[in-house]
Amino acid sequence: KEEEQQRIALDNLIQRVTELKNSVGALIFKLEHEYETLKWPSVLDNYSLLSSQLQSLGKLLKGDKMPQLKNKILLPIFISPEPDESLAKLTENRVMMFNHEVAPSFLRTKPPPDVEEKTGLLTGKAQQLPQDQTQ
Repeated sequence: KEEEQQRIALDNLIQRVTELKNSVGALIFKLEHEYETLKWPSVLDNYSLLSSQLQSLGKLLKGDKMPQLKNKILLPIFISPEPDESLAKLTENRVMMFNHEVAPSFLRTKPPPDVEEKTGLLTGKAQQLPQDQTQ
């Protein structure tokens, strides 16, 4: 029963993310190809659609029926140095192969140490600024 609920929740999540991706793609297409004839109300309508889709996605993720995905572990089933056509199709040609070189990047849950260090330095500097300057 738990697996079925998880499958349904993930299907809903995939559907919402796909809708959001299509809306972002449509807006980018309009901005790139119809910029000469594009009217401001049309841009605002598209932005409003994106905003409502993001809000809907957020509600779905916070809902009671959504399983705690952060408690799930993702492990690669198949690592190969050869290009994988099914993986390329699933990722719309963004990932051609899942090998030892790219697996750590895709499965990373923390930023790289140098990024984490820079973030810590910037946070420290921001905390040292006087309150009136931060306002």
